[in-house]
Amino acid sequence: MRSIGTIAEPERAEQLSWILFADGIQVTLEAGDSGTQVWVQDDAALDAARDRMRAFLASPADPTYAQAIAAGRARVAAAQQDEAKWRRRVRLARASAHGVDGRGWLTLSLFGASILVAAISQLGATWAAISPLLLTNFPASAGLPELWQGQVWRLFTPIVIHFGPMHLLFNLSMWWSWAQRIETHKGFAFFAPFVLATAAFTNLSEYAWALFTDPYTLRAVGGLSGVLYALFGYAWRKPQIDPHEGMSIDSGTAQWMFGWLLLCMTGVLGSVANVAHVSGLVLGVVWAHLDVAWFNWQKRR
Repeated sequence: MRSIGTIAEPERAEQLSWILFADGIQVTLEAGDSGTQVWVQDDAALDAARDRMRAFLASPADPTYAQAIAAGRARVAAAQQDEAKWRRRVRLARASAHGVDGRGWLTLSLFGASILVAAISQLGATWAAISPLLLTNFPASAGLPELWQGQVWRLFTPIVIHFGPMHLLFNLSMWWSWAQRIETHKGFAFFAPFVLATAAFTNLSEYAWALFTDPYTLRAVGGLSGVLYALFGYAWRKPQIDPHEGMSIDSGTAQWMFGWLLLCMTGVLGSVANVAHVSGLVLGVVWAHLDVAWFNWQKRR
């Protein structure tokens, strides 16, 4: 950053800064005893800034400068809004209620709820313990009667049900890693709607699949894996379309997650909620695009 000169009148210095900003030249003004010193941030723009300053001070009343000043002020205002939005995103992430080792409260709450349900239901073996949490206690052909009776929590609660120790340990180990990364990075205000929406979407996707493939058999579906694949889909796609946010995922992890998805589809691992996995992955990728679109729309406001 270098100085291109000092202007005695603060108003003129401010007008020049707007003109230069309209030209794409960023400057910093520093008030002093003899006037306002103008600093150019990019050395490559030094000569152009000096020429612009010389011409403006020679004829500040030139009407063409009025348009440049207006354009510069608009760009400064837009830049300030962008910075304010960025700072707000940082504040949201930092203000999210962090738990142990920086993990958010929602991450910890669902982690604890899954362990509690596993203990009470003996890892999904006790029907009386899990039946109030399942999407439905009837075959798909019955049409989700509990939801129509107002039991809307069933859209979300299946994610805390796990069947068997391996199901529980695998999902919770992944949840402990993936969920905390996104919640602490994006904040609770982003993370909570994401989890609720993906939980409902993956559970309903499994129901829709059962409705067309085996409508007269009761299927007890549970687990965090649908939401986990949504988190993976988001974290995998987001850096590809928004590399400046700081989120990343290594290629080895991505290959492992896609490989596990394909292995589950082979049937070697038994009955697996493959539709929840795939629908979660798709929704996570779509959510990444919506997140970028929403941010860009806010920038244009």
